[in-house]
Order: sequence, then C-alpha cells, then structure tokens
Amino acid sequence: MRSFHSFGFDRLAIDTLQSSYRNTDDLSVPSSMTYRLGWRTETWDLPAQTQYTSGASLYQCLRAIYRERDQTAVDSEVRQALCREMSRLRDLGPENIIEIRPETQQRLEKRQVLSDHWNEFVDIDFAFGFSDLENVMATRLALVRSVRKREERQQIGNLIPPFTLGLIDVEKRSLLRLSEAARKANLVQVALNAVVRAQMLEKEPSFDVSHEFAHVLWLQREEKLSVQYLLKLVRQDDDKAESEISSERKALLLSRLVGFIVKVINDAIL
Repeated sequence: MRSFHSFGFDRLAIDTLQSSYRNTDDLSVPSSMTYRLGWRTETWDLPAQTQYTSGASLYQCLRAIYRERDQTAVDSEVRQALCREMSRLRDLGPENIIEIRPETQQRLEKRQVLSDHWNEFVDIDFAFGFSDLENVMATRLALVRSVRKREERQQIGNLIPPFTLGLIDVEKRSLLRLSEAARKANLVQVALNAVVRAQMLEKEPSFDVSHEFAHVLWLQREEKLSVQYLLKLVRQDDDKAESEISSERKALLLSRLVGFIVKVINDAIL
C-alpha cells in the first residue's frame, strides 16, 4: 500500500487499504496514512477521529473547504486545527525529534489552507527535499481542486466563469511544477502521473504541458517518442497563424530538440 502511494497511485492505495479493513473486520480508527490518502483522493466519508491521529486534522480542514459554503466555518475549522497542532508540539517537548518533524510538516501543509493568493501556489523552492515539496504541493492541489469543484457545482450552464478558469490554470501549472520536481528527483512515475493530470485539464494541448510531457518521455527512455512529440509540437506551432511560443522559447526548444536527436543518433550508432 505504501509502495502504491510512493509511486503516486493514491486511489489504488486507499482502495487496497479499505479492502483490507473489510476483509479483517477492522473497525478501528483510520490510520494517519488513511487520512492522508483520503484527502488526496477526495474520499470525504472517513469516520471522525476519537483519539489523536496524525493527519486527521488536515483531512478535516480540506473536507470543510470541500463541503462548507460558509467561509467563516472553514476558517474556524482551520484555526482550531492549527491550535491543536501547536498544543501537540508543546506536549512533545524539544527532545522528541522523531515525532516533531512530521508534526511540523503537517503544520506547514495546513498553512497552505490559510492562503488565498492562488498564483503563489505555483511557486515553491526546489531546495525542499522532494518528500516535503510533494506534500506541500499535494495540499495546494487538493485545496485548489476542492474550491474549483465547489464553484463548478454552483455553475449555471456551460459557460465557465473566469475565476474557475483561473483555478484550472493554477492547478495545471502546479502539476507541471510537481512533475518538474519529480524529474529532478528521478521519480519518473510520479512525474508522469502529474503531467498526465495536467493534460486532463486541457481541451487542447498547450505548449507548456506538451513540453513537460516530452521531458518525462525522455526520462522514461522513450527517446524516439520524445523527439517525435517535440517535432510535432514545433510543426503545429508553425502551422498556426499566431505562434503560441515566444521566439526565445522556441529557440530553446529547437536547441533541446537538436540535442535530443543527436543523442538518439549516437545511441543508435553505439
């Protein structure tokens, strides 16, 4: 189950976990991993905690954002969760390093919920270890997706409001940042999952998403397919009356494409 989660297969992981509970008739309080998988997969029917469980308060915060229409109720839930975490940190004591780190990480994740500056969600320092970076980005993505789906439930007709379009763009760019970070950490499957999710948000392929997808293909050792994909991207842009790519970015793309082609030729010769 943890292996599924580490590769980004959160839906498969929580299905496996819930199936194991049913098979063993285990009706105990959900574990920290269950709550973590719960908000990542939008499984909002997990039972409430009866004792302290790491990860439960973040799950409750995101569930409130997803379900509540009253922003005051959401703010109250978030601030209560932060207060509980601060009390928990005080109780642990400074010498309990093993438990302090995950609690601090969860506090960092909860702070994302307090922010309403959507465009800042895309920016994150790659100096973070990938585990911390992925947790923060996953929290931001869950938050944006929850707000987007709430807005979509209230939408009338097929006309998508500008605010919802903006949320979709933030979600897409955040997924691309996550894919880029996963590539740098050499986590190919995680990168692929992120860029495929970004593709699913688009009606027509954009340059940024297609470019990142080609990078992931290359990392998967699908060099020829990656080159073909980049060539198709360049040709499609050439056929448009107005280029989607700036001249500087196109020059960089062509330079990278030449490097890819040379690498493929050299590998074929060797």
